[in-house]
Amino acid sequence: FFFLMIRRPPRSTQSRSSAASDVYKRQVYPVIVDSQGTVLSLPPIINGDHSKIKLATKNVFIESTATDLTKAKAALAVIVGAFSLYAGDQFTVEEVEVHYEANPEWNYVTPDVTPRTVEVSVNYVNELAGIKIDAAKAAELVSRMSLGASIRDQNTIVVSVPLTRSDILHPCDVVEDIAVSYGYNNITEVLPPSATVGGQQFINKMSDYIRLELASTGYREVLNFGLNSKEELSKFLNRPLDANVVHIGNPKSADFQVVRNTLIPGIMKSLTSNITNKLPISIFEVGDVVLKDESTETGARNERRLVALQAHQFSSGFEFIHGLLDYIMGKLKVRFDAAEGYAIRESNNPTFFEGRQAEVTFKGRGIGTMGILHPLVLEQFKWPYPVSLLEINLGPLVETFSSH
Repeated sequence: FFFLMIRRPPRSTQSRSSAASDVYKRQVYPVIVDSQGTVLSLPPIINGDHSKIKLATKNVFIESTATDLTKAKAALAVIVGAFSLYAGDQFTVEEVEVHYEANPEWNYVTPDVTPRTVEVSVNYVNELAGIKIDAAKAAELVSRMSLGASIRDQNTIVVSVPLTRSDILHPCDVVEDIAVSYGYNNITEVLPPSATVGGQQFINKMSDYIRLELASTGYREVLNFGLNSKEELSKFLNRPLDANVVHIGNPKSADFQVVRNTLIPGIMKSLTSNITNKLPISIFEVGDVVLKDESTETGARNERRLVALQAHQFSSGFEFIHGLLDYIMGKLKVRFDAAEGYAIRESNNPTFFEGRQAEVTFKGRGIGTMGILHPLVLEQFKWPYPVSLLEINLGPLVETFSSH
């Protein structure tokens, strides 16, 4: 058998599986042919009819192809182990030597059936699983899980890992099998040696408090997806896509291409879904957005935000949104003070109507925006009536809330 590479054909618009898509990104495709040049398989797309298994088939050639050699070997080991049960000479397989024409030093024999062992300390088992057993009992429990075990000394057992157990990589994996064999329900519950007291984070406590207060004023809470399309965060909001947006690698849908960096698209889609309901409509959402941040370990950070809107038929409802801001700040004990509290100042956000918007500040730093949404934004979301909206970052307000 030979592996050949064929050049990529012109791009097609047909849908593909994730495995096919991964291969399609490459410049060449793998194809398997026999010594006569007959195509046997075009992995992972399709297998050839020539190599189809029939009822009369006696000899089976098992081939595993993957973009990760370690995973390919693991999958091959499982399949070979299962097939060997039905071999003429039970539990025997015929090895194959794989040759790399360009890199002969990479040649190897597969499948690798070399016996593999893992040494496990009995003290480690008892400590990690929370049980009290000796080496003999540990070996007995391991054998129940179809693993071989021998006792090296009073505190060590040697576990033989079968070909099909590629999931066992560390002694802790053996401890898990021992715990399953012992029975989770048989493990005695004990109190931890150190006493700790858990509590709700202030950001979550404040979020729940705000939810309760807004619900008390007649607003209805909505919950939206954390992912949006690129258009919803740019064209729909009448502005270019922000550089701090986190993109999803290989998105499965055009509706979920990026992680939201604002709550506005979500709440507007909720509003549009309720277009047949009686006006005015007052809804809000408290949730996280994600922003790029190179100073963090993950390269991104979460930011808790509040968004609320008013939709009226004959007026903008801006006075209600402005009053809602004052109400929330009053409940959080934040006074109207440009230096030490909150304030509003002129802004020029293209998402909002020019001259009918304001930036909300806290201790001189911008934390959000409120105003009447721009007609182009309403047109994108197919909403025919005026909408006033408030969106603020709740993070900076946590310190003030926690002090009260």
